[in-house]
Amino acid sequence: MDNGVNNTTNNQTIPGVKVAMPDAAPVDASTADAGAALSNAVRINEQPSQPVMTSVVPVASVPAPVVPVAQQTVQPVTTMAPVMQTQAPVIQPVPSSQPVVQQTIQPAVTSTPVMTDATSDNTSEVTDNKKKKNKKPKNKLARFFFFIIILLGIGCAGLWYYHQQQMAMMRYKCTPVSTNGESKELDLNSTIVKDLYGKVSTTIREDIANNELNDDMKLYLAFRQIANSDLYESNCNKFSTTSMEPFTCEVKATFVPKAFKSSVLQTEVKKLFGDDTNIANKNIQLGKGCIGGYQYIPERDEYVQGQCGSQGATLYKVDKELIGATSTESTIVLTEKVKYYGTEALDLPAKLVSGTYKYTFRLDMNYNYIYVSKELAS
Repeated sequence: MDNGVNNTTNNQTIPGVKVAMPDAAPVDASTADAGAALSNAVRINEQPSQPVMTSVVPVASVPAPVVPVAQQTVQPVTTMAPVMQTQAPVIQPVPSSQPVVQQTIQPAVTSTPVMTDATSDNTSEVTDNKKKKNKKPKNKLARFFFFIIILLGIGCAGLWYYHQQQMAMMRYKCTPVSTNGESKELDLNSTIVKDLYGKVSTTIREDIANNELNDDMKLYLAFRQIANSDLYESNCNKFSTTSMEPFTCEVKATFVPKAFKSSVLQTEVKKLFGDDTNIANKNIQLGKGCIGGYQYIPERDEYVQGQCGSQGATLYKVDKELIGATSTESTIVLTEKVKYYGTEALDLPAKLVSGTYKYTFRLDMNYNYIYVSKELAS
């Protein structure tokens, strides 16, 4: 066969390779997607009895990453001479009987992930869930504080309502209370008037011993309010016979001293004179006579009763009469008319002054009428 290739041994079809005959027209070796590719044209020398294979090795510059393509191995022929083209890639014509191998390189396609509607919806849902989770703690905290504020408001309203109810009850039960600022005359036989007057009124002996509203008188008046149930039988241990003459303490068949705790007396002091009144514990005795007669023993924190040997008679007399009681808002004033009498042989002490006395009481925050003052009005 002249200037040809043995068709029986070499005319095999290679995948991806185009065979051109020598007398065919020039063929461009170009890739479809990657632009112009540079090919080498190989002219095969004629051999009378030996087949010649022409291999076209494309040289391409592909900007995108190349996907590996299965390579076809072609055995080179020693007479192959590469021709480089500086212009557009052209395959040199060869005899029609000589096949030309053409290899095509497919460019790699880089796939970009496309956001579908389902993916977008899922992403939006996740974002919404995160926002909801972040809002939940804030909503719970806001609800908690709102609940606390509501409770405080209800509590304050309840306290205010309770206070108003208590005041209304006091106005109803304690008729002396007036709220319009006007003075109101009280019934002298009313329980409130009798109770207050009984706490502060004194006898002629008490007036002679002490007619001033000092600490001694305050302790004595508070002592008079102690109930018999707070007293109990005791002994004379640590009782001083010299600190409170003429009182003594000696247990006999006819005398068993009674006692009470100092806290009981302090409670009565605050009830009668107010919570802000503080009076130190000391012996309860008016003057130097046999009025009072309870000695305070610090080691026992008790008041112990003493016994007075004798009590002289008095020749002075007094007439006392409650002539009026008025109420102005939270204040009650009792008016007492007092007349002292002496004898022809004895003049009245200067401290015993006849006239009109006013006792003032005020309602405190514990709803107790506390003793404020005693004044000589005329």
